[in-house]
Amino acid sequence: MGFPDFSEPTPARLSITTEAGPAWNPRTGKLRVRKGRTEDSLEGCGGREGHGEQDPAPAGDHPRPGTIPGRAPSPGRVRLGRGAARPRCHGDDSASFPACPASARDFTPGSVAMAAGALWGLVAALETHRGRDRALRALSYGCQLAGAALPGPAGLPGGLLAASAQLSSCRTALRLFDDLAMLRHSCSYGLGPEGEDALVRGLSVLCNAANQLYYPCEHLAWAADVGIVRAASQKWWTRSTALWGCALLLGILRSLRILFQLRRKLSQHKCTSPQRQQQLRAQVKAELLSILMDTADLSNAIHWLPPGFLWAGKFPPWLVGLLGTISSLIGIYQASRGANSEAA
Repeated sequence: MGFPDFSEPTPARLSITTEAGPAWNPRTGKLRVRKGRTEDSLEGCGGREGHGEQDPAPAGDHPRPGTIPGRAPSPGRVRLGRGAARPRCHGDDSASFPACPASARDFTPGSVAMAAGALWGLVAALETHRGRDRALRALSYGCQLAGAALPGPAGLPGGLLAASAQLSSCRTALRLFDDLAMLRHSCSYGLGPEGEDALVRGLSVLCNAANQLYYPCEHLAWAADVGIVRAASQKWWTRSTALWGCALLLGILRSLRILFQLRRKLSQHKCTSPQRQQQLRAQVKAELLSILMDTADLSNAIHWLPPGFLWAGKFPPWLVGLLGTISSLIGIYQASRGANSEAA
């Protein structure tokens, strides 16, 4: 039920397949690699190696008093193709030339390209509101987990807990502008596509309604805390948390329904092609991760409700941080996989 986030194009892949081994030209001081009927001259002894192949990649964060409902490319594995010869440095087998430095021998252009692709994917994610919110969320819960796990309230543990509170307040302020985005998402979904399961459509519509009502309640609670409006902020925080918990519960039920349908399709062997079976298994994995993520958030949402309801107020701070960190990491993983599938 999330919004589309970011996608990063697949990094460029370098490949050279040689039929005969590389030849060192002592007159020009260049390494020549024969490639069919053409020749490429490589300066120095580093050059490009082998034939790089990339395996194809298989194809929401609900708001907390801290979030909005919501694949950078997977670098893959680099393999040397058959018949590909690694360029040899002058001096490897002969004393006529100086030995190639170790840094040049171990230099792998494919790994550099993959690292650069991952870096630019991270930069692209942090330039979006949704990607930056995910990063702030993971950092906030991580600081709370570390601060609560370390001994002593003063010093570093106290600083980490203070940083966690500051990051959570930052996310609350940034969500002041999310109402229209959520409204656009709800309107675009409407009552759901006609071909979709009726129960899935109903749960999705209710989930969108709960998320839509969450934002005004949180905004009023925030405005009451800073003194803009005169109201009991705690009541509005409780209402926003209850709406968030309802949205999470509806999302879990929706994922369970979809998971049941996917497993039935797989058991009945309705899809004969291996590619279709792989797609269904990928969807099963995605729904299982969504259930795990929403369950962790729902546990924290119940903890933040007034005492007396289930386990409200009974979680230690480290457990709240652990559940939030797990949920945040799953959300980041799912967003990256989604960007990978869009790029593919």
